Amino acid sequence: MTDVVKAESQDSAVLDMRSNLFYLYGNAKVNYTDMEVKAGRIKFEQSTNIVSAEPLKDSLATNTERPSFTQGKEKFTYDSLLYNFKTKKGLVREVRSQYGEGFVHSEQVKRNPDQSIYGYNSIYTTCALDTPHFGIVAKKIKVIPGHIIASGAANIVIEGIPTPIFLPFGLFPISQKQRSGFIIPTYTIEDA
Repeated sequence: MTDVVKAESQDSAVLDMRSNLFYLYGNAKVNYTDMEVKAGRIKFEQSTNIVSAEPLKDSLATNTERPSFTQGKEKFTYDSLLYNFKTKKGLVREVRSQYGEGFVHSEQVKRNPDQSIYGYNSIYTTCALDTPHFGIVAKKIKVIPGHIIASGAANIVIEGIPTPIFLPFGLFPISQKQRSGFIIPTYTIEDA
């Protein structure tokens, strides 16, 4: 690894020399090239270049703040993360991310070195809430950031209730501008 990994935390930083582990607590942040990981607690294994991150819990065992991962223009929040800086592969749980005007909520995500993302038990929606009112639910999806979101067989869900409407697959272009929607028919009156 030729680039430098920069780390900081608000509470404490502990270096375990025997195990070659570095722990960060309280508003921890790790930067490497164009990537930034923020979490309540971060552990960095220097020998394997693997970083793991999770939120800090308060006295009632609830998360104090959702951790985030940023790379370039892409940003998502999660519950737990394992990421290898060397191979650029990662495994993330309970992910919420935005792509263009759409949002993807996934139970688990695997990130590949080519930046493609595979999601398991996912919902695609344009609702910005943490629990969306509607969406398209698919067991498997693939996201190519900046280009497209593709899914296998999917079901439309409204207010958490599956509808009888099934889709054999789904393709959702990622764009900062609106590309799809209804075109309202118009008519004109002309003299004959």
